[in-house]
Order: sequence, then C-alpha cells, then structure tokens
Amino acid sequence: MVAFLVVCWTDAVAADCVSPIQVHVSFAPGTVTVDAGKSSRKLEQIGIRSGAIHQLGVTRATPQHTVRIQIDERERCVRPVVTLQLTVRPLQVELARELEQSVCLRKYVLDHELQHVAIYNAAMTRAAVQVEREMRAQIIVPLERDGARAERLQAEVYERWLPRLEALVAQSAREHEALDVDQEARAHRACSSEIALVMKAVR
Repeated sequence: MVAFLVVCWTDAVAADCVSPIQVHVSFAPGTVTVDAGKSSRKLEQIGIRSGAIHQLGVTRATPQHTVRIQIDERERCVRPVVTLQLTVRPLQVELARELEQSVCLRKYVLDHELQHVAIYNAAMTRAAVQVEREMRAQIIVPLERDGARAERLQAEVYERWLPRLEALVAQSAREHEALDVDQEARAHRACSSEIALVMKAVR
C-alpha cells in the first residue's frame, strides 16, 4: 500500500478543552486500464490469483491512502481533524494475449475481471464508512501540545485504523471465491465454439 501523509497544527494560547474529533474517510475508485500484452504462461508466472479460466486474466490493484492530521489550536478549544483518503492506483486488468483468438472469450474474461473490480470497490466503500464511524466513536485525542498531539493521532491511524480497514476489505474474499466457482463450465457455455482456438494457442 502506498501512503502519503500531511500533518498540520497551529500554535496558539493554551487550549483548555478539546472539541469532538472530526473524522472524514473517503474512497475514490481507481480508473481501470486493460493490458493484453502478456501470454497466459506469463500471467501464470506472476502468481496472482486468476479470476478467469486457464490464467487468462488477472487484476492488479494497488491501494493508496493519504492521511491528513489537522490540529487547530487558535481558539479556546482544540479542534482535531483526521482525514483519510483512499483510492487504488494502478488498477489494471491483464488479459492473456491468446484471447485475441476469440472475441467471445475475451469479452467473457474481461467482464469477469471487472466483476472482481466491482466487488473490491464495494468492499472499500463499505470499509471506509465503517472505519469512519468507528474512528469517530473510539479515538481519544491526546493531551500533548503542538506536534506531539498530531504525531500521536498519526501513529494511531497507521497502527490501528489502516489495519482495521484492510481487515474489513479482506472480508470480501468469499465474494471473490464465489465468483470464481465453476468458471470453466460457465465459459464453455458462453463461448464453446471458440474455446478450442484459444486453448490451442495457450498450449
């Protein structure tokens, strides 16, 4: 996971109270790109779980996040704001080069991989909502002044809440597995007349 961090705080007179923490967690789906330059054998060597038959397609998703900690101490009450922005980049579907032999099977494999992308995006969206809710309820703003307060909040985001986010997203594994059940049989039903051409090319 790639991360970016912005920490801001404003020095002022000693604050004698802390306002309720503001937490904003958002997910922006990445833009899908499609590459068809690798052979089926090469995709198999990559070692990524395939969502299609005979390693004809794989999806690469690299999550990224930006953490922003703001501590505004210009007023009597300290106002802490934690912003966590999530996305995935690159988000690439790789199709085996041999699929150029079959318009039907290429479309089938691409559609299948895009369903995996949809499952991932839905899982990230749900996780963002859940983590925001939990952070608002459970984060206790440290009592330290100046940068120490921001550093403590930063540490909590990285040590507790990002792992929590990953755990929630991982719960979608069963959806991915269910999507992959009986894929070979489904592909044969959809493109039976063209599969032989592709399998010959794969060999």
